[in-house]
Amino acid sequence: KIFSIFVARQYFMYLNCKTYFSYRYGTLGTEELVTLAAENGANALAITNINNTSDVWVLWMLSKVSIS
Repeated sequence: KIFSIFVARQYFMYLNCKTYFSYRYGTLGTEELVTLAAENGANALAITNINNTSDVWVLWMLSKVSIS
Protein backbone atom coordinates (compact mmCIF):
# COMPACT_ATOMS: atom_id res chain seq x y z
CA LYS A 1 0.00 0.00 0.00
CA ILE A 2 2.84 2.41 0.76
CA PHE A 3 4.35 1.70 -2.65
CA SER A 4 1.09 2.55 -4.44
CA ILE A 5 0.89 5.89 -2.60
CA PHE A 6 4.48 6.72 -3.57
CA VAL A 7 3.89 5.86 -7.23
CA ALA A 8 0.74 7.98 -7.32
CA ARG A 9 2.74 11.15 -6.55
CA GLN A 10 4.63 12.37 -9.55
CA TYR A 11 7.75 14.45 -9.24
CA PHE A 12 8.93 16.62 -12.06
CA MET A 13 12.29 18.40 -12.22
CA TYR A 14 13.96 20.51 -14.85
CA LEU A 15 17.66 19.77 -15.28
CA ASN A 16 20.22 21.76 -17.24
CA CYS A 17 18.54 25.16 -16.81
CA LYS A 18 20.60 28.24 -17.40
CA THR A 19 19.83 31.88 -16.63
CA TYR A 20 21.28 34.92 -18.34
CA PHE A 21 24.13 34.74 -15.83
CA SER A 22 25.42 31.82 -17.91
CA TYR A 23 26.75 34.03 -20.66
CA ARG A 24 25.82 33.03 -24.22
CA TYR A 25 23.72 30.09 -23.00
CA GLY A 26 20.81 31.37 -20.90
CA THR A 27 18.16 33.91 -21.85
CA LEU A 28 15.84 34.20 -18.84
CA GLY A 29 16.35 35.80 -15.47
CA THR A 30 16.33 33.66 -12.34
CA GLU A 31 12.91 34.84 -11.20
CA GLU A 32 11.40 34.25 -14.66
CA LEU A 33 12.85 30.75 -14.81
CA VAL A 34 11.58 29.81 -11.34
CA THR A 35 8.13 31.23 -12.12
CA LEU A 36 7.86 29.32 -15.40
CA ALA A 37 8.97 26.09 -13.76
CA ALA A 38 6.37 26.48 -10.99
CA GLU A 39 3.60 27.34 -13.48
CA ASN A 40 4.43 24.17 -15.43
CA GLY A 41 4.26 21.92 -12.37
CA ALA A 42 7.94 21.39 -11.59
CA ASN A 43 8.64 20.22 -8.04
CA ALA A 44 12.35 21.05 -8.27
CA LEU A 45 14.71 23.07 -10.43
CA ALA A 46 18.43 22.76 -11.00
CA ILE A 47 20.13 25.88 -12.31
CA THR A 48 23.34 24.83 -14.01
CA ASN A 49 24.97 28.07 -15.09
CA ILE A 50 28.41 27.80 -16.64
CA ASN A 51 31.32 29.38 -14.70
CA ASN A 52 29.05 31.65 -12.69
CA THR A 53 27.13 31.49 -9.42
CA SER A 54 25.97 35.11 -9.28
CA ASP A 55 22.29 34.26 -8.96
CA VAL A 56 22.57 31.53 -6.33
CA TRP A 57 21.33 33.92 -3.62
CA VAL A 58 18.39 35.01 -5.76
CA LEU A 59 17.42 31.36 -6.29
CA TRP A 60 17.77 30.67 -2.57
CA MET A 61 15.55 33.65 -1.67
CA LEU A 62 12.94 32.65 -4.25
CA SER A 63 12.87 29.10 -2.90
CA LYS A 64 12.34 30.43 0.64
CA VAL A 65 9.40 32.54 -0.52
CA SER A 66 7.76 29.69 -2.44
CA ILE A 67 8.10 27.29 0.51
CA SER A 68 6.40 29.63 2.98
